[in-house]
Amino acid sequence: MKKIEYLADHPEHINTVAEWIYDQWTDKNKKTLSDVIESFKKRCKKDEIPLTLIALSDSTCVGTVTLYENDLETRKDLKPWLGSLYVESSYRRQGIGGKLTQKSIDVTRQLGFNKLYLRTEDKADYYSKRGWDFVSYAHDEKGVKTQVFKYQL
Repeated sequence: MKKIEYLADHPEHINTVAEWIYDQWTDKNKKTLSDVIESFKKRCKKDEIPLTLIALSDSTCVGTVTLYENDLETRKDLKPWLGSLYVESSYRRQGIGGKLTQKSIDVTRQLGFNKLYLRTEDKADYYSKRGWDFVSYAHDEKGVKTQVFKYQL
């Protein structure tokens, strides 16, 4: 059975989550794995952003997502953001990403927000089919074109 929990309740999985995010998205010229581990230690919260959720299969961490105040430097006017959605490859196509996203929406609502944003370079269809509305194109801090989506809570 897969369940979604706060990383704060399972700090033993910080290194796993940090390694996934480091390998997948981190600019290795700017941050070390140790830097990323430290940032996830600071996200071990349950009542304020940033916070991280994880997907568990029994006691194994199989996925993660983080709620950020901002995930796009060029759109600081929008907040909060869903980011760093990752599911371990052998657990993909089982609905875990959807469960992580839904729990993120629920937590965002509980924290008093009425919108949630995300950015994507290659998953626009995935999010559009799941109720996310296209907001605009934007360029990130590296100049990469990305699409911004909003979920109305």
